[in-house]
Amino acid sequence: MTPLPSWLLVQREAFEKLQAEGLPGLKGCHTQLRFRQRASPELLELDAPSASSMHASAWDSTV
Repeated sequence: MTPLPSWLLVQREAFEKLQAEGLPGLKGCHTQLRFRQRASPELLELDAPSASSMHASAWDSTV
């Protein structure tokens, strides 16, 4: 059984904050997602080098 691919999507503001922190090799790629609502969020697919890792607090939405 092949595992399903996973994507980490972030809003542009969050991506810009990560870039400002100086994470090396971090890229944000535009998605081709479509939403029914007009005011849809601008989401970027987060692309980080496989050698990098994020601290556990990066996944905590309450921070």
